[in-house]
Amino acid sequence: MRRVPLNSFQRVMLQWSDVYPYNACHLYCLSGAGDPQRFREAARQALAAADWGRAVIEADGRYASFGPCDDVEVRQAAAESPGGVDLDREVAAELNRPFDRPECRPIRFVFAADGAAACHWIAAVYDHWTADSVAMRLLMRRILAEYLGGPCEDGGPLHVCDRPLLGALREPLSLWRRWRTAVNTVARSLLERQPIKPPDAGREGREVCFQLFRGYDGMADGLWRFARNRGATVHDVFLAVLHQVLGRHLPCRRSLTQCDKIALGSIVDIRGEAAGPFRESLGVLLGFWTLRERVGAFRSLSEAVERLAARTRQIKARRAHLDSLVSIGIGAAAWPWLPRPWRARLMRRTMPLTAGVTNVVVRDRWLEQSLAGTIVEYARAAPLGPTVPLVLSPTTMGNRLTIGFTYAASEFTEPQIAAIIDDVLCSLRLAAAESNASDPAPKSIELRTKQTAFP
Repeated sequence: MRRVPLNSFQRVMLQWSDVYPYNACHLYCLSGAGDPQRFREAARQALAAADWGRAVIEADGRYASFGPCDDVEVRQAAAESPGGVDLDREVAAELNRPFDRPECRPIRFVFAADGAAACHWIAAVYDHWTADSVAMRLLMRRILAEYLGGPCEDGGPLHVCDRPLLGALREPLSLWRRWRTAVNTVARSLLERQPIKPPDAGREGREVCFQLFRGYDGMADGLWRFARNRGATVHDVFLAVLHQVLGRHLPCRRSLTQCDKIALGSIVDIRGEAAGPFRESLGVLLGFWTLRERVGAFRSLSEAVERLAARTRQIKARRAHLDSLVSIGIGAAAWPWLPRPWRARLMRRTMPLTAGVTNVVVRDRWLEQSLAGTIVEYARAAPLGPTVPLVLSPTTMGNRLTIGFTYAASEFTEPQIAAIIDDVLCSLRLAAAESNASDPAPKSIELRTKQTAFP
């Protein structure tokens, strides 16, 4: 067993999982029928080689030990209808299922065959404090290479990250910036009014739901052109669409405790800013930044994209996501001293969010090269935690776009969340179609094997 210190983001994720299961999931669709027993053995060997099959958390939550495990959980999903496995339901069940404490296997798998499409899905569900999205793809590259019998290209030995986030930066934050961020975090928590949220936001015991959609062929390119023509990124488009849609569907009630702004959080991978061999590390190397904007501030989606893009350029220029490493650390330090009912409330005060976006454009060579091969689809399901009721997880691989929606069932009515999802997908479809005059208007967003059309 290798003992490593947990960085501030890992400690906070571990603390969040005390309130709600904080699990994430990666989904791989592979051609052919598949063999769950062979996959179990492949996963066992790859996890043993990475020394990452078992995790033991120390009582203070500051250190954990990682080591191999003799067995791997691979659950075979049963088809509930002639249409096959309800993948959304299977993923949601795993997002709601907690991992053991203080000792756990940090990853488990669901194996689902889709006979109608002559393929099978592998869902890798992991305890998020142990790995971020990049780390999980590093691990899955080795597992799938073992399973498919191919070489593990450009894959060096994996190691567990054992350095604090602030100490890992090539350009460290100045002491003045750390103090300023700490003071601003405390002041904002005490004085700043909360952003717009669903009326029941903050209720404990909420169930997490998940829905996965696939964009039509060419949609990713269409969104890229739409963004480029407005001096923006596709991530800016997702933020603008969420801002417009949530402003239409959530009640805006200004009060002493709530403002009329939508607060959207964005996750950032900081591996590129870290010094040292973090490229092949298993751990959490993340930051985040928040964008707050008043409801009704924009007359159209195009205006929203252009103006929010200008804001995000400023945020990126000052590396605002690194400030989150300080604010996260404050929350992690205060957590053990608070009564249990106050803990989730603290996180909602220090990180007040209406919704979040975790956007991934796959640049992993092994996945990009698999587009015409065995791996035909890749998607993700994001966790919620106590701070946010809705998270959008777009994933682009080549010209294929999948969009996952994770949301708290207790904070939306069924008609309300259905209307929000329909509005988001319709807005994205229209934006992609607008960028190409030859793209016919009546397109659809596919839900894997079925299609949901939008006017």
